[in-house]
Parts: sequence; structure tokens; C-alpha cells
Amino acid sequence: MRKSVLVLVGCLVLCAAPAWAGGAFSLFGTYGEVTESSRAFGAGARLSLGGQSVMVDLTGTWFPGVSAGAFDDDMQVIPFDLGLRLLFAPGSQLRPYIGAGVTYMLINLSERDAEDTTGYYLMAGFNIKAGDQKGFFVEAVYRDAESDIADLEGSEFEENFGGIVGSVGFFWKF
Repeated sequence: MRKSVLVLVGCLVLCAAPAWAGGAFSLFGTYGEVTESSRAFGAGARLSLGGQSVMVDLTGTWFPGVSAGAFDDDMQVIPFDLGLRLLFAPGSQLRPYIGAGVTYMLINLSERDAEDTTGYYLMAGFNIKAGDQKGFFVEAVYRDAESDIADLEGSEFEENFGGIVGSVGFFWKF
């Protein structure tokens, strides 16, 4: 049910962006907390739609083969973020921004079953123009979500996923 609601909200938000509005495509590398006890490198992509001051972002990040501490040897986490981003200083070469939204995490554990989970994210960063249609960005993102984990013997516990990650990447406007 939560997956259906998240997909519906995502479609409504993306359809609400005016057709005349601009957008951007971003690629980035990231490093930070995947759970409270593990950190990892990852990569991601973002599609942004909107105007000069407000953007709707759809972001996917992949953290491959993370060591998950005491409860699992191998884990992949793929957060999908959908939210709004407010950009400041429209005519500047350096444009700070803040954003927030919902996150949906696909969780794959090698030795246990995990319920995919939803939560929220907060972000802050800045864009650096490198021409009219491209540039670089640096940002910090905080994600928070909880998942129910079950092992093969049937015991269950909750695990917090997310934490603070830093990302560096580049974008192209369209």
C-alpha cells in the first residue's frame, strides 16, 4: 500500500510541474551513512523539473555491497527520493539551495529478509555554474527510515536506515 501511495504522489508531483518549465539532469558520487553502523560509497542520478527558484527532484542512489555490521555480511540499499528544492541567488555563479521530501528505500540483504521502507530526507547544498547549461554541485543529505528485518529463524527486529551523506556531481540544464 505504501508503495502505491508513493508512486501516486510522485506521478502527481511530476505532472504538476508546468510543461514550459526547465529542468536538469545530474550525475553524482556519494559517501556516507547507510545504517547507523555502516558507511559506503555510492553513485546516483537526479531528474529535476521546475523554474529558477523551485525544483521538483526525483533522485536514485545506489550503495552496492555494503558491510552491514553485526547483523548481515552483504547489503545493497537503493534510496529513491522525491521532493522539492528551493534555490537562492538566481543570478549568481554560486547558488545555495535547501530541499526536503520523501524517500523510499529498496533493501537487499544476503542472509535476511528486509521490508522496503519509506521515510524522509533533508538536503542542503550549492550549485556552481560552469557555463550556461552545465555546472557542478556539492550537497549534504540526511535520510531517515526504519525497516523490519527477519532472519531465517523467524526472529525480527527494526533497523534504522539512512544518515548523513555527502554528494559531489555535475548537472546539465535543459
